[in-house]
Amino acid sequence: MKMEPLYRRANASDAECLAALALQVFFDTYAQWGIRPPVARYALTELSVEAFDERIKDPSLCVLVAEVDQHRVGFAVLVLAAESPVPGCPPAEVATLYVSRHFARRGIGRGLLDECRGLAAELSPDPRIWLSANAENAGAIAFYRRLGFNELGAFDFEIEGERHPNLVFVSPA
Repeated sequence: MKMEPLYRRANASDAECLAALALQVFFDTYAQWGIRPPVARYALTELSVEAFDERIKDPSLCVLVAEVDQHRVGFAVLVLAAESPVPGCPPAEVATLYVSRHFARRGIGRGLLDECRGLAAELSPDPRIWLSANAENAGAIAFYRRLGFNELGAFDFEIEGERHPNLVFVSPA
């Protein structure tokens, strides 16, 4: 039986599941060749239960959850007034979009982005959203391009002085 995903705002009871899901997706995506200390420290700090608890409480953020049969399968973090690393970006940034690889290609990511665009349209005069993707994440880049996102530029994401090239995309109006 195929279950339709439910999209909703995260609450305090989601922090633990979102931290575990984030670690799973992060390491699946960014640690394909193993784990080095800077990457481990980043993940264990930025993707901790405490970090998610703070994000959920932060009024300048909106954490959205995708769940199927009461299992968290994806999430997005929308920053309502983000500073962009390149000119031409609208105020709303999808700072994180993670979907469990077990639920890839089932519309979860698209659904979360649609929810983010809906919130941006409600809360901002500009309904567009922007996001960044690691320049080596070909799957994510292809996904954003299929959805009509346009590449605006690039910047380096740094972890303990290590530079990781990222591309910046903006949604269509």
